[in-house]
Amino acid sequence: MAVKQIEHLFQLLELFLREQRPLSVAEMVQALGWPRSSTYHLVATLSDLGYLAKPQGRGRYFPSRQWLELGRRLAEAEPLPQRLRELLTALAGETGETIALAALEGPEVVLREVVESRAGVRYSARPGERVPLAGTAAGKALLAQCTASERRTLLAPLASRQAETLTAEIEAEARRGYFVNLGRYLPDLAGVAVPFPWRGRRLALVLGGPLSRVAGNEARLGERLAAAAAEFLAAGD
Repeated sequence: MAVKQIEHLFQLLELFLREQRPLSVAEMVQALGWPRSSTYHLVATLSDLGYLAKPQGRGRYFPSRQWLELGRRLAEAEPLPQRLRELLTALAGETGETIALAALEGPEVVLREVVESRAGVRYSARPGERVPLAGTAAGKALLAQCTASERRTLLAPLASRQAETLTAEIEAEARRGYFVNLGRYLPDLAGVAVPFPWRGRRLALVLGGPLSRVAGNEARLGERLAAAAAEFLAAGD
């Protein structure tokens, strides 16, 4: 059995998609054929919750960017398929290092999933942990998937020389297919990462471990991550 309030919510969103402009309550009533009182209450509720805004300040409403934030948060919270968890676990076992799946969240990198190394000395991290965008292999692998305009915006807080250097690194390392950080984020930590564009999302497959074990092996590890990512993505969901 359909719930009228939910039906009306999606009909209202579809109206905004068709019209592509802010609408007054009167225009919504005329387009949808609803009673004015129920239309007003729906609009008032969505406005109070922050999902409708008045971009022109003249009694006309349009969906706010809060819908985008809601969709992004839902996408980030989506459970990972078992096959992807198995990939991370297999790579951690094969390489002996911690493997993570990272996502871009504003000016930071958030670790979506982590499988820690079993070695006594290892990179220890947990899902939900955040690391800087600049100075990490994961950050470079994620920035490589952004447009030039997006990258400039994300790197705007950096000094111009630092941003230029990082951009040049990203372009050079993208050509070889993997990204490396040797002790830049933390003195004894090394990272290797590859882009992992999955289900329309910009993610990165990341390996982290002690500098003493990773340095000198970054090419082998980077190529292995790249091959594993390519095989997984080619197989589809």
